Amino acid sequence: MAKLGNAEYPDIGLLECLHTARTIKLDFGGEIKRGGLAHILGMSPSGGAFAARLGSMRMWGIVSGRSTLRLTDAANRTVGDGDARTESAYIAELAKNVPLFNMMHARLHAGVADKAVLAATVQELTDAPMSDVDSKLPQIERLFNEVRHRMGPTVSSQGKPLEQPAATSRTSGGLRSVVGRKPDLETEATPTIKLSFDGGEMVMEETPDNIDLFITALVTRKRKLTESDRNGAPSADFI
Repeated sequence: MAKLGNAEYPDIGLLECLHTARTIKLDFGGEIKRGGLAHILGMSPSGGAFAARLGSMRMWGIVSGRSTLRLTDAANRTVGDGDARTESAYIAELAKNVPLFNMMHARLHAGVADKAVLAATVQELTDAPMSDVDSKLPQIERLFNEVRHRMGPTVSSQGKPLEQPAATSRTSGGLRSVVGRKPDLETEATPTIKLSFDGGEMVMEETPDNIDLFITALVTRKRKLTESDRNGAPSADFI
């Protein structure tokens, strides 16, 4: 498994891991020796690539066991039912097994997010140096986006949905994203804070933690703009 700060996350995406699980289910009845799995994957059982795949399958909740690897009940249901709608529900269950992705999902609104906002969110959740976040963000972004739409709406600590549909529009500068709806002040009792820029819009409940996140996002954005000015090239701030 990969690690960033105090958080772990899988090296391999959920759908790719489920492809391996389907082979274990259909060809081996749901369980296989560790060495046998490495053999059919064309990998060394002591190699780093196999360790990364096996660790990812464990983290997604797909396999258990050591010398003999067995599909979990959730994985068996996911690859064995054959009904697309049912399979999608089981995939959603597995998608929630990575704590870092669950926390990111709870913090980020639906739709497109600014690169600086994503980096600031990951930095706060992992407590990792921003240089480490920048180097691992592309992989985290790819893995998270693969399962994000399967995880359902986010819910605040009060049980109220935080995510709203995203709206996009074309501007002279390209695709502009507005994430979330403006709260209805007559019906919304919870105070909110909002930060808008070309990359999108952050709208969150006004809490000390969320204020810290806004500050971190601005500091990260300032650093990227400073680096862009120094290099004489525009920065890629959209995901």
